[in-house]
Amino acid sequence: MNNKAVVLFLIVLVISFTACKRGKKSGDNDTSAVDSTYITADTFSNNIDKEIVIPDISDDKKELAKRVYPLWKSMLTFNTFKGKAKMHYEGMGQKQDFTANIRMTRDSAIWIQITAGMGIVNVARIMVTPDSIRMVNYLEKNYMLMPAEDATKLLPATIDFEILQDLLIGNVLSRDGVVADVTELPQFWNLQTVDSSMSQQLTYNKADSTLHTLQMLAINDKSNVAGRILYKDYEMVEAKKFATGRVVNINDNGRTHYLEMNFNNAEFDVPMSYPFSIPSSYELKN
Repeated sequence: MNNKAVVLFLIVLVISFTACKRGKKSGDNDTSAVDSTYITADTFSNNIDKEIVIPDISDDKKELAKRVYPLWKSMLTFNTFKGKAKMHYEGMGQKQDFTANIRMTRDSAIWIQITAGMGIVNVARIMVTPDSIRMVNYLEKNYMLMPAEDATKLLPATIDFEILQDLLIGNVLSRDGVVADVTELPQFWNLQTVDSSMSQQLTYNKADSTLHTLQMLAINDKSNVAGRILYKDYEMVEAKKFATGRVVNINDNGRTHYLEMNFNNAEFDVPMSYPFSIPSSYELKN
């Protein structure tokens, strides 16, 4: 699996690694909690085989590309981030609702605390750096310590810290490569980009230039990995346009993951701490 594609659902994996164990058993197909206006895992998997065509951009589209290009290259900048989000996860026969407290220092640390049951049940604590992953599983009383280069024990590719960071903060996943196509709709601009490993289709709201959806497909790869992220409910947080709602769909060779994230608190550039300790009685999980 392509390393950029797999990072899309890294956040799904690490958050649901323990939380989904508290979910419903396989076979429970009730999707009433999922808003029907968003793409679901089932409808997403039915469209996974549609190819993303990468045509040569025509001369008449170059001016439009020049207008939309800066949106692709722009990013929400920050030094630190602190947020709290309600999560709904579906995947691998499981469903689960939980809360994630997220803290980040740009380019150096991502800290996630997972709770369930109205915040009463402490489920897990995760610490990700460019070099390592650490996780304490409070439900099973064990912990995991792993260098980033050994992440294939959980995922069949190397973890890319920067893309995980961009996913959480709401930036596009890749600003590398070239423009492959651009189109204009009444309410949206669509920009397609491609680099050596991933094709992206970015849809921007014309009214305020915010990112509306991001679709991606791994290329030059034998795997069939694709993803879609919906960005919604933008709010001005300390002069930054921040998408407080996200819907993430991932399809990895027929294995679907669905994650809905709704932030009810977000702060930028505040002092940050990362409490992380492993109880002495906990066992190392291989």
